[in-house]
Amino acid sequence: MAEADAKYAQDYVELCAKHLKNKQVGGVVGHLNVWEPKTFISKYKALTINPRFADIEKLIYEPNAKWWHRWRENIGETIESYFHFGRKMYALNKNDKQLIMKNLYFLAPFALVILSMFSMYFLLILFLHFIVLEKAGLELYKKSKGNEFRNYALLSPAVSYLQNIPFAVGFFYSRLIYRQ
Repeated sequence: MAEADAKYAQDYVELCAKHLKNKQVGGVVGHLNVWEPKTFISKYKALTINPRFADIEKLIYEPNAKWWHRWRENIGETIESYFHFGRKMYALNKNDKQLIMKNLYFLAPFALVILSMFSMYFLLILFLHFIVLEKAGLELYKKSKGNEFRNYALLSPAVSYLQNIPFAVGFFYSRLIYRQ
């Protein structure tokens, strides 16, 4: 795997290519580092990005092959990027019920805030929505012992909302446009 806005260690290709001799290997990725992380967004990404590769079938993770990706530092750019990503994903996944439910989950807080004006029970549900995301952050915090950005795991709900709400809005925005 390679990206245009990344830089790679000199031995990156050599370390990754050795795995491609095995016909069972579909791809290789090295250890991703965030290039000069400055804000809570990129520091959170620096903490969470590598474990994602472990679950991809036929993808080999080579921890000694280092590469750096420049992540968006600006909140506005992050929101805009995820909105457009949601729009693009609609075209590919418009019938994916699991993705639709995930998007509805991240739009639920808006309805819960309005409904909490009528009943405090909805405020409790809104709090539980936040707690579910914080639970994931606490699990990440436990797993990331020794990582310099470990404390950013506790910002899991904020980063999840920052990425997933614009994605969901973009996804459903495209759904409205394509239905007309």
